[in-house]
Amino acid sequence: MAKYMVFGYGGIGAALVEQLIQRGDEVIMVSRKRNIQLPNVECITFHDLDNVLTEIVPDYIINTIGVLHDSDHLPEKNINQFTETWLQQSIDINVMPTALIAQSLSRVMSRSSTLKMLAISARVSSITDNHLGGWYSYRMSKAALNMLIKTLAIEWSRQYPHAAIFAYHPGTVDTPLSKPYQANVAPEKLFSPSQAANYLLDVLAKLTIEDSGNLFDWQAKQVPF
Repeated sequence: MAKYMVFGYGGIGAALVEQLIQRGDEVIMVSRKRNIQLPNVECITFHDLDNVLTEIVPDYIINTIGVLHDSDHLPEKNINQFTETWLQQSIDINVMPTALIAQSLSRVMSRSSTLKMLAISARVSSITDNHLGGWYSYRMSKAALNMLIKTLAIEWSRQYPHAAIFAYHPGTVDTPLSKPYQANVAPEKLFSPSQAANYLLDVLAKLTIEDSGNLFDWQAKQVPF
């Protein structure tokens, strides 16, 4: 029985928790929402993270927290739609949780730690693969997440040589995040949260120390930064 810590209780996060419970794994679910109660799952908020990690460092951490749009902001089609405020909000949600998780871990991990951590990024974060433009704040924040993960991987290779961290592109998943942009997605390429969770867990099981610091998609193929 493996120990998992899942951050975010949106579409993918909830599906992950459900599948892990069905597999018989031990699950701690961390959410920005309070008063979430799930059977056989310890539910905490970010404020409880340091206390929990002093008692247990899980085998796997999966961060599903992210934002593409909200009720007031859509992805920018051009630079005139860009605002400093929305970029900062995107960074706060798409980058900062992973940084804060890693900071908390640094206080409790040891050289023998075998933790594998995965944070959801996006293919559109790739500078090499950017052929369409637009979506400034989302692309920039997810690219920053990739750099954070790459930099952490280098630090961990020195301090925690048996631990690894990865960025992950889950494909297009049928959640509120992708809902406004599903019209041009082929049905076979629009994954249910359950499918996405299954693919993610399969890829996470395949990734090794040598893969640490890189971005992979749902087929376990590396995506260039």
